Amino acid sequence: MGGRGMRYAPGHGKVNIMSNDRNDGLQVIVEPTGRIRIVYRDSTLFLVDPSDWIIERVQKVTHQRWIAWDHFSEHGIERFRVHSVVQLADNTCHLVDDQHRALVEVRFVQALPDELTVSAYARFPEVNRLGFSWWGPASEAIFGFGEYGNGPLRHAAQWSTWVEEGPVGLGPLSRWLRWTGRVPLPRGYYSTYAAIPSWLSSLGYGAWITNSDRIDWAIRGARRRMRIWNRQFDLHIVSAPNLSEVIKRRTKALGGPPMPPAWVFFPWIDSVRGQNNAQAVAARLRDESIPASALWIEDWMGSWEDERRFWMRPLRHQVDATLYPDIRSLANQLHAQGFKLLGYFCPEIAHETPLYDEAWEQGHLVCDAHGNPVDVAILGNHHGEPDLTQPTTRQWIQERWFAPLEDLGFDGWMADFGEYLPVEATLADGTNGYESHNRYPLLWQSLHQEFWERVRPDGDYTFFVRSATLGSAHVAPVMWGGDSDTDWDAADGLATVVPQALSAGLLGHAVWGTDIAGYMTFGLTRPATKELYFRWTQVAALLPIMRTHHGTARPRNWHWQRDQHTIQHFARYARLHALLFPYFYTLAAQAHDTGLPIVRPLFLEFQDARYYAVNDVFMLGDRLLVAPVVNPGRRVRMVPFPPGVWTDWWTGFSVRGPTTMRIPATLEHIPLFVREGSLLPLQEGPLNDRGQSRGFMHTPVGDPCFTDLCTHVTILSCGMPPKTGAVVAFPNGRLQVTVCDRPLTGSSSTEPAPPPQTLDHAPLLNMSGMRFVVLPGRERQVAGLHWVWDGQHPLWVTLRQLSNYRAAEQGNEYR
Repeated sequence: MGGRGMRYAPGHGKVNIMSNDRNDGLQVIVEPTGRIRIVYRDSTLFLVDPSDWIIERVQKVTHQRWIAWDHFSEHGIERFRVHSVVQLADNTCHLVDDQHRALVEVRFVQALPDELTVSAYARFPEVNRLGFSWWGPASEAIFGFGEYGNGPLRHAAQWSTWVEEGPVGLGPLSRWLRWTGRVPLPRGYYSTYAAIPSWLSSLGYGAWITNSDRIDWAIRGARRRMRIWNRQFDLHIVSAPNLSEVIKRRTKALGGPPMPPAWVFFPWIDSVRGQNNAQAVAARLRDESIPASALWIEDWMGSWEDERRFWMRPLRHQVDATLYPDIRSLANQLHAQGFKLLGYFCPEIAHETPLYDEAWEQGHLVCDAHGNPVDVAILGNHHGEPDLTQPTTRQWIQERWFAPLEDLGFDGWMADFGEYLPVEATLADGTNGYESHNRYPLLWQSLHQEFWERVRPDGDYTFFVRSATLGSAHVAPVMWGGDSDTDWDAADGLATVVPQALSAGLLGHAVWGTDIAGYMTFGLTRPATKELYFRWTQVAALLPIMRTHHGTARPRNWHWQRDQHTIQHFARYARLHALLFPYFYTLAAQAHDTGLPIVRPLFLEFQDARYYAVNDVFMLGDRLLVAPVVNPGRRVRMVPFPPGVWTDWWTGFSVRGPTTMRIPATLEHIPLFVREGSLLPLQEGPLNDRGQSRGFMHTPVGDPCFTDLCTHVTILSCGMPPKTGAVVAFPNGRLQVTVCDRPLTGSSSTEPAPPPQTLDHAPLLNMSGMRFVVLPGRERQVAGLHWVWDGQHPLWVTLRQLSNYRAAEQGNEYR
């Protein structure tokens, strides 16, 4: 670095406090020793000594790729030590070495009292690694950094922000090899499709780094470490009294998740291997009265299958006319039956296909420094990667890939992959693979958003993604957890689904789902069994997205049509999912506005440290407690009940928390509890001529059903009077329900509402209720509640009051 740069005389440091006018906001304190403290409400969030700064020059990086994962080694690391911190004007500091040279400039910008940006950049171009370690209280809990199969709580560990294929389990060997720290393969739980440099702290702050570069992280006791592969970074911090408010402030800065159309919250069913199969699946769903809003045809561009395996090949992004000779007529038939049609895309283009040749001839492929197209190998097949930094390439994909499929009648698709940009890539915007690898998922996902917003500005579409980086949550309407193994394994099987959902939700991916019964049957992993299918179906029904998958071992995997018992089980949970539509839609609207997740960890709702590490139980919104069974052979499970009274969805028993209780969990039932004092919005479907509802809605697609969707709602009141009101969101308005504080004059006439026809999915609804109408803009008082509806047409409300509990003794098993 020589003698370049600004120099300071010794002893130039001084005390300064960069603060706001309030004493409860974020403050930055630079002490005479050079120590920097970031404080919120008298609690130190970051404590950084001069020796904690990381300023390095790495002379060489070697790279190896093993199957689907990158491994890096750094060589010739030169480190520069900070001797002192010099305070300048305008909330700026220089980090100075023992030769009085300014190594790094750090600027603190505070637009609002509870928001702070820390920008640092090295003043010498040789520096290519920058970061710092900081100290926090030993009691602090840190959550986030991506979607992980061990949940959102980050224990003592080292990991990197680097999007890549998720981890892979070793079937029955996983439990015996987990001590190595490399199971699931290749590096424990810290391989992820969704590597997001953002976190939340129990101290009352959230933070994120806007760089897309690789970042190395470490937590050891009270010490945390961040090291970015760049010479500059921007760290953003927001603070609030609790984590829910922190999430809201972070969302205000970054934006909330998109609001999907109503049909997204009904079951999606997969179909592959041809047009006739798709028609048969659609007919079977309707014959069995299984609600579903979409058929998902993954292999519209081709697939092959033998007696053991199914693979979708080649990735050519053009219709396979052998499997689907008239896909336009198929789309028309499905639409007439009340189904949307979903497909599949990924950014990879298979070699020796027409679109690959066209992409190469027109300059759309990513190349290396020598001008050769990069080769992306996936399971032995070779592909090119489009350069999504190039405007002409983005236009070409929309015109040559997306538009033909939308014109055929598709309403959305899986936007798969996004993690495979090679480090040797040289992109059109001047960046390389190291710089844009983490950025590629957002480039890919924003391309889909641009296309759909242009062709369907009414929002009647969706696409779903597995990869993510900072910003993806604001672009992608739906996320799923990627290629889970078809087993129970805590490495990458069913046991990782809820932890994934919790960690993704805390970082803004609210509308989330899973492949029912997993996807990958590879190596020692066995095909999905009947019991696994039952349990996975139960979990999926209580996630925002319920979607089936055939998996790579389709000929051997269990599926919903395998026997009548499975059909009945799947139908029960599809009906439960459809019944909960108004609740899912309301929670999605709340997530869109505030960023609060739909699938919530217990600690977020109850602010209790005892729940920090609970990864196998979740709150669905603030009114339902879900405790899935994720181990084979289990017919009971221990359930931690937070404070309050909780009523069993299946039996009507109630439990008073806080306590932990042994709860029955037959193969047909998932432990599910309703919070006392809550109003739970449900959709029982259309009425027959006797005034009795079906108990669920078939599909929200199509005019007759859509009318029912937006003109009828059921409210289940768990305890009367409820402790709080509710706001129920609809595609065409909002219903506000509040506890009466004053009487209303005039009529409050109601009519009886008999129990629904079908109750196997909702035994708690087996009671008579009352039905009444709420007119637009007119306040109505019924059952001690005020009802206000802002839609354009009358809203029929069915109120069912769950008030007769059978109490279970605290601490005892009940049945």
